[in-house]
Amino acid sequence: MRPAVFLTALLAALALALPARAGELSLTVAPGRTLVREVRSVEQAQGLVTVSGLPRALDPSTLQARFPGSGGPAVDLLRFEADPFQAQALLRRLTGREIEALLPDPADPARRVPRKAVLLSADLPAAVQADGHVFLLGAESLILPPAAGEPGPRLELSTSGRFSGARDLELIYFTDGLGWSADYVLELDAAGASARLTGWVTLENASGRDFRAAQVRLLAGDQARPAPVAFAARKEGLMAAGNMADMASEAVGENHLYTLPGAVDLPDGRFARVRLLHAAKVPVQRELRGRSHVSPGDAGRSRPQPLEAVLTFRNTRDGGLGLPLPGGAVRVLEPASEGLVPAGEDRLEHTPRGAEVRLSLGRSFDVTAERRTVSFERTGERSWRARFEIVLRNGSDGKRKVVLEEVLSGDWKLLEADRPHTRPEAGVLRFDLDLPPTGDGPGLTVAYGVEVRQ
Repeated sequence: MRPAVFLTALLAALALALPARAGELSLTVAPGRTLVREVRSVEQAQGLVTVSGLPRALDPSTLQARFPGSGGPAVDLLRFEADPFQAQALLRRLTGREIEALLPDPADPARRVPRKAVLLSADLPAAVQADGHVFLLGAESLILPPAAGEPGPRLELSTSGRFSGARDLELIYFTDGLGWSADYVLELDAAGASARLTGWVTLENASGRDFRAAQVRLLAGDQARPAPVAFAARKEGLMAAGNMADMASEAVGENHLYTLPGAVDLPDGRFARVRLLHAAKVPVQRELRGRSHVSPGDAGRSRPQPLEAVLTFRNTRDGGLGLPLPGGAVRVLEPASEGLVPAGEDRLEHTPRGAEVRLSLGRSFDVTAERRTVSFERTGERSWRARFEIVLRNGSDGKRKVVLEEVLSGDWKLLEADRPHTRPEAGVLRFDLDLPPTGDGPGLTVAYGVEVRQ
């Protein structure tokens, strides 16, 4: 069974197992669609129960309904109508019945007046019959009688037994149009050694229904599902606040479930922002990274090697975190003379507790690197020996941490290196450097020689 199918069945089973009370409403917002569980107080009329006020984006194939408790009636049949007030739905119900229509005045054919007619079809232009003649009319010429009920989808239930008075009805279904995303703001301190991290969750409702006083749970994970639906442009917003300690998190299979504190109102066409976490002093490390796949290239020619600005921190309780972090955009800010300025943006992937977060903020402005092949000698049909130099220059006023990772393919042997180095993984030669300001000087050189057999 596919993970998403199993999770869907599990959530539905859990929801059905919960005790039901009228007025309950819970939303489990998963990637791509939302599981809704609600309990309504309903009455029976002529053996039928009618439920309105459902989301327009509801998937009718997922509908489940039951009367909780023992000895109650059973639901035998569900009939779902997307919207009884849509033009064709209205016309279908009135086909064969008498309505009013704007038709030619018998006394003055150039004038149109309301007249009684029988509706013959539900298609537009609609066929109506009056005084033995058939007329084809557009929607603007039809005058329909008042219709009962509320606009939007309508569900009709047929039960095995009748009951009097109100009973609780439990509904479970999936709907599109609801979604959520996480985003973060990381504010560096003046020294760049620690930062304040604030996480927010944005909930958006484009389902075609208002959800009031809902218990909201957010499911995060890389599920085997189609891409989430695109939501409508945001026009209005609501703000709400919570605390990290109040937002419970639990593992569900290979996913994480976050329960928002308190009840949340989600009117249709709006979004809400709820605070996920706030960590005041997260230790961070800044460095510049250059990673190059080594090849001899043109001996003697220099070429630039990009240096990426990287910011790292660990998701631990010691750093004020320790909550499984759902993936989302991270905006990094740092102080300047007149306040905070943007330092770059990156995406944080789903990050479990204890894992490292690495953010790439763009290329360095003041620190540059140039590499060249100093010498090259082919020692066999598939082997060669070469010596490389990388010249680093630091135009800033302070010392910068630079990490160079040289990626070599095949079997290779280090012949020489003029700087301390490590081999953190197969095929990688790494240099960790504290680069002082070089000003107008020649810069700092990293040189090494290798022998490679491919």
